[in-house]
Amino acid sequence: MSGFCMEQKIAKPKILITFREGGENGGPYISHKRIMESGLKEQFEFIPLFLPVPKKILTPKGIIKLKRHIQKEKPDILHFAGLQLEGFAVLLAAKIAGVKNTICAIHGSSADAVYFKGYKKKIMIRLENWTLKHSLMTYGVSNFVANWDRVKKYAKNNQGCIYNMRSVEKINADSRKNMRDEFGFKEDEIVVVSTGRIVKDKGFEVLLQVIEKAVSLQNVKYLIVGEGSYRLEMEEQIKRKGLSGNVIFTGYRKDIMYLLSGCDIFMICTFHETLCNSVIEASDAGLPVVATRTGGIPEIVKDGVTGYLIESNDVNGFKNRLENLVVNRELRLKMGQAGKELIGELFSEEVIAEKLRFLYNELLKIS
Repeated sequence: MSGFCMEQKIAKPKILITFREGGENGGPYISHKRIMESGLKEQFEFIPLFLPVPKKILTPKGIIKLKRHIQKEKPDILHFAGLQLEGFAVLLAAKIAGVKNTICAIHGSSADAVYFKGYKKKIMIRLENWTLKHSLMTYGVSNFVANWDRVKKYAKNNQGCIYNMRSVEKINADSRKNMRDEFGFKEDEIVVVSTGRIVKDKGFEVLLQVIEKAVSLQNVKYLIVGEGSYRLEMEEQIKRKGLSGNVIFTGYRKDIMYLLSGCDIFMICTFHETLCNSVIEASDAGLPVVATRTGGIPEIVKDGVTGYLIESNDVNGFKNRLENLVVNRELRLKMGQAGKELIGELFSEEVIAEKLRFLYNELLKIS
């Protein structure tokens, strides 16, 4: 017999974590990607679970396929984004597959979606309530979400708020010049940027009206970053209104912090938002933010300090606050710095990772 023992490699607990196909510029996708890339990977083995669009997954065939995939991976924990349709589908498939340890990260609700109405919305809310009730653990990505009445009523083991991790992408000294050279922005031009899914829910119709109303502002350009169902229509409207010279659409980009480095003001006119990764990134890049006063945004934008909060659909309000920042460079820099400091305090990777580590370890103890 050998005089020594070979060191045994201890397997890391497996965490299956969800991503919606085509959702690369959405909050759940980005936040889960950052969790996988964080220091948590030293203790846990993260395995991505890619989900097709809801209309494909919410069929008997889709649920069975998802169940088989989950069974094949044999996860110790299933960490999924909810509450919407894919959240219900994932949890249902997990239950059928016999997976007990489930964590639902509450990113949003169909109750807020403008494209669900009447009986469809009622059905969606019931499915979401089932998801809350049958997830072993839940948490909200903002205090706003974590304190929903529905969460308090149905979630049996709600862990409160755990914010999304901020970007680890760094801005180097040459980024601003390189970015502005890439798009042909002159140094004296003020670049207003909006990032995220270009859909009506996110207020891009309102942004279009703001751009039109603010046409008299000198040396202002707009950069719209992302993809979505409203993009082509918005581009067409921009052309029809003769604004093409002022607006650039980049499409989907991974290098968001690089793009933000060359901009001066961030604007989002969304109708609902549980938190908003786009605002976190913009503030972290040192940009003042003009945003809708909705959902979790007031947790990360301090009105008059790091930017401005505007009521939903208030086109004149957005235009006026934008003008304040366009004409006052010192104010832009002051608010941008304040926003950067706030994000640094709220979104420390170490603090957020430790909260998630606690959740994972608690579930593993339970099992």
